[in-house]
Amino acid sequence: MKIGFYTAALGELEIDKAIEWAGQAGFKSLEISAWPESKHINLSKPSSLEEVRRRAEARGMTVSSLGYYPNNLDADRVKRARHISHLRDLIVAAGKSAIGIVSTFAGANLQLDFDENIHEFVEVFGPIADLAKEHNVRIAIENCPMLDVRSTPTNIAYSPQNWSIMFKELGASNVGLELDPSHLVWQFIDPAHAASKFSQRAFIVHLKDTEILRERLNDIGIMGRGWWRYRLPGFGQIDWPRFFKSLTDGGFDGCMNIEHEDPVWSGTEEKIKEGLAKSLAYLKRCVR
Repeated sequence: MKIGFYTAALGELEIDKAIEWAGQAGFKSLEISAWPESKHINLSKPSSLEEVRRRAEARGMTVSSLGYYPNNLDADRVKRARHISHLRDLIVAAGKSAIGIVSTFAGANLQLDFDENIHEFVEVFGPIADLAKEHNVRIAIENCPMLDVRSTPTNIAYSPQNWSIMFKELGASNVGLELDPSHLVWQFIDPAHAASKFSQRAFIVHLKDTEILRERLNDIGIMGRGWWRYRLPGFGQIDWPRFFKSLTDGGFDGCMNIEHEDPVWSGTEEKIKEGLAKSLAYLKRCVR
């Protein structure tokens, strides 16, 4: 397994400089931030993505995936069409550049119930899966609930039960998970249990931790806000050796990328890099 990071953490840094630092720091994988406004990818220049892959490989790293996370089932059909158009462009570009995975959200239409959302998921992602198959690309759906201001999930792919329903109804073997255990912690779902059940469907992993703020939780309960926060791996609650064992016992041998959303190690470029490096050192001790 290769450990890397999602380049959105260094989103203000030119991609060449991000690659140079990542190689020097000892990372072996990169998930490239692939939003339309990202500095790290330029779809208007066909060769740019292949150049990124080659530069990474020259420094001993794999470009594991492209990361783009909109609401692909948005009730606003104009927004939805814009998201899906960019997603399809990324799939084509990834195929041409021999990058095997595009990571994204399923999304949710908040005007519909869960069963209706599953119907729309199949309707939307069926053609996406077909396009990805044509270009030898897999789609990895990240499991962040993406709560709105009412604490309503805007991504249906937030629990193992939902994953099972989604994959069964879609019936496309090239659509799977980008498994992020941090989102399971505050839902009181055991990350290692989820990993053991879905290791075969996890195409890639996001490495992010969650810290439970017990004093705050005691005051406000789970219905309140601010009793948990995302942390870099090694600074939260997750038993990473147990999580990795569940993955590897199930046959997972893919790339794993740190997703930096840690408020403690944020701010300056230097602090972000320091946090990433500390987390990498910790994770290396956990992987057997």
